[in-house]
Amino acid sequence: MQVRVPWTQAWLCTKDFRRKCTRAGVAAKVAVPSNTAQREPLKLALSVEAKAWKLLLCQHLNEEYKKKMSNITQYTAEYLNKLSRPIRDLDDVRFAMEALSNIRDDEIMMDMTLGPIEEAYSILNKYGVPVTKEETEGVDTLRYSFNKMQTKAVSV
Repeated sequence: MQVRVPWTQAWLCTKDFRRKCTRAGVAAKVAVPSNTAQREPLKLALSVEAKAWKLLLCQHLNEEYKKKMSNITQYTAEYLNKLSRPIRDLDDVRFAMEALSNIRDDEIMMDMTLGPIEEAYSILNKYGVPVTKEETEGVDTLRYSFNKMQTKAVSV
């Protein structure tokens, strides 16, 4: 949410800030020598630090979304097996109805989780973070497995 401040109020705040700085003896401008030879090590250090932070963030992202992907993969496999059971008697009907009820309850949460998982692995790929082949294949088949489970749920 963006808060809009009237320009008059912003101007008064700026004017008040300038007045307080003047009273405190803070100079309006500070002269800094511009020697490029001195800035290069700083730029290099900041660049290395930024890359290290990106890598660390991507590793945590990978761990978190790997767990989510694993949970959804297990869930879809479990419920595909439950829905694939042949229906022979009333116990099988009750079992299938319970599975359909659980799928319906979790469907929105799972559908909302699939997009962020795909986006997270896209970000990892963009920044060159090493991801195992199994994870890459898992992400590629995740949406397909979920849609297959939904189709099976409709046909039961």
